[in-house]
Amino acid sequence: EDAGIHVIQLNMKTNILTTGFVGADVVDIGETQARAVVAKCANSAVPGKVLILAGPPTSPFSAYMLKGYENILDDNGEMTVVGVQSTGAYESAKAKSITQVVLQQHPDLCGILGVWDNTDIGTAAAISEADKNDQVFVSSSGGGGELACKGIREGLWQHYVSYDVPGQSRDLNALISA
Repeated sequence: EDAGIHVIQLNMKTNILTTGFVGADVVDIGETQARAVVAKCANSAVPGKVLILAGPPTSPFSAYMLKGYENILDDNGEMTVVGVQSTGAYESAKAKSITQVVLQQHPDLCGILGVWDNTDIGTAAAISEADKNDQVFVSSSGGGGELACKGIREGLWQHYVSYDVPGQSRDLNALISA
């Protein structure tokens, strides 16, 4: 940027200001997910316990998503975050393992906030194996592809926030042209 070379960030925004960014508003996605979990869990018979499954701790995508979660959950006294765990490089098996352990520690868990649908396949498997599909509300997000639709159809998650990945290519071309 200082040398006059324009830099455009695509899909995953960093904390460095560049000429442009094309992608989802990840803080808003996190806020939307957290609002859905609060709506389900804050006044339910099951205590408002929520697990947050993040990606790599150094990932700006995860950091911005966590910021969105915090914006909503930190101001809600009825909700208790029982854990914020990294699933590594968005690993489904790790999400499953973490969810299994947390369900043993907190059998009254009400909600799970997951960063990405591919990862949350493992989350859903752990919930199903524990026979808690009717108790644990899962919110996930992603590009809205076939996996997202399958997850909704099969009840793997009860809430899903989709961002327009194909639209990102259109917007990227427009930004480059500008």
